[in-house]
This record gives sequence, C-alpha cells and structure tokens, in this order.
Amino acid sequence: AIMTPVVVVGLLLIKPFLVLWVGNTLAEKAAPVGQILLVGIWINTLAYTPFTYLQGKGRPDIPAKFHVLELVPYVMALWLLIDRFGVAGAAWAWDLRVLGDTLLLFLAAEMFALLCDVVFGFLPILGAFVIAFGMPYHAVWYLALGTLLAVASVLWSLAILPRDLRLGLRDRVFMRRPFFRL
Repeated sequence: AIMTPVVVVGLLLIKPFLVLWVGNTLAEKAAPVGQILLVGIWINTLAYTPFTYLQGKGRPDIPAKFHVLELVPYVMALWLLIDRFGVAGAAWAWDLRVLGDTLLLFLAAEMFALLCDVVFGFLPILGAFVIAFGMPYHAVWYLALGTLLAVASVLWSLAILPRDLRLGLRDRVFMRRPFFRL
C-alpha cells in the first residue's frame, strides 16, 4: 500500500529529476534503467510478507533454498539480457529474478489470496511505466495522466488498508489524535 504511490511517482519523476541533476544526455540513458529497477523494487516489496511469514513459522530454509535455486537461471538471464540490451538488460534480469522469487515465496507461504489482492496495485505502476517510456515528460498530457495515476494509486492504497488502519490514519491526518505522544 505504501510502495505503490511511491513507485508510481518515482517512475514519473525519475527522468525529469535526472535531467535537472546530471543533464539530458546521461538522463536519457539512466532513466530507463531506473524505471525498470523501480518496477522490480515494487515487486520485491511484495515478497517481504511471505518471507517474514516463513521466517516466523520457523522455515528460514525455504527462502534460502529458493535463492540457491534461482542462481543459475538468474546468471543465464543476466548473460543473455546484458548481451542483448546492456545495462537495461541487467535491470530486466533482476526484475525477472525478483518476480520469480516473489511467486515462489507466495507459493511456499500459501498466500495466493493476498497476492491476488495486491496485484491490482500493478495497474497504476504499469500505466506510469508506459507513460514514462512513451511520452515526453514536459508534455501537458504527461502531467495530467501522471497526476491521475498518482491519485489512483493513493486511493487504491487506502482502499486495501484494513479498516482499523484506515480509520487510525484518518484520525491522525485530521488531528483527532496526535502522531506522537510526549
């Protein structure tokens, strides 16, 4: 719930930020790699739930075995994708490894219902990814569609929060209860 809006905004702002920071030439090469990695970061955050569950259940061996199992396919994907696409290929290989790891962890933890609940969060991320790659960042439509996707991702994030967390957040935002007590 937290990472979806962060990744959507990151996907949309990484290129303009890099243009301001390091210039247009380097930003043109670095922004796509950063955008690919942001998608992988979002996928990887999903894996924390089943990973932690398996650790708490006394099965830390399962994620470790998965990591060993993923090693050879990951190295092969790295080899092929770097050869074909360069640094962006390495980012795609990491995304594929993280996706495989996440699916294996959800399978081992028997949490596919939870995965189905959060997978709809990928829609705003996919939209932001397509917009970030397909439109010039200084276009009015980029700003309009980006804002719409950012708002949609925040609304989706609030919708999937359990009711008690949503109400607690509402109370804190509207100062019915302080964030911290001294």
